[in-house]
Amino acid sequence: MNLINSNIFKNLSFLFSQNILRMIVGLFVGIWLARYLGRESYGVFNFVLSFLFIFQPIINFGLNETIVRRIKQGELSENVILGSASYIQLFSTIISWILMIIVSVFMSLPEEINIFIFLYSLSTALSPLNNIESF
Repeated sequence: MNLINSNIFKNLSFLFSQNILRMIVGLFVGIWLARYLGRESYGVFNFVLSFLFIFQPIINFGLNETIVRRIKQGELSENVILGSASYIQLFSTIISWILMIIVSVFMSLPEEINIFIFLYSLSTALSPLNNIESF
């Protein structure tokens, strides 16, 4: 019983310290980025990030919780579950790209912002690889 409690405590303390470190680093990077970019460019950067975060639920498609639940149930092979989830996320990423293009065209955004949206949206192409984390 003591071994289980010590393992749980180690895992919780690792996860807690990881989140605290991530928040501290994020704070300093955000401050540095705001000072480096200046008022107008930092506003454009935040607009682009906000625009992309609107489409983030489409990309995730709620698969992270489903993957863990299915693997825990053991109905199917882990490889089948992760492979299917990766294909679904790849398909949802393509759909979200198309929606981003359509919305940005209808919003009549400046060309500079459209370029930034396109460049930042390329980072979502790797989202199907996040399923490895669930494994």
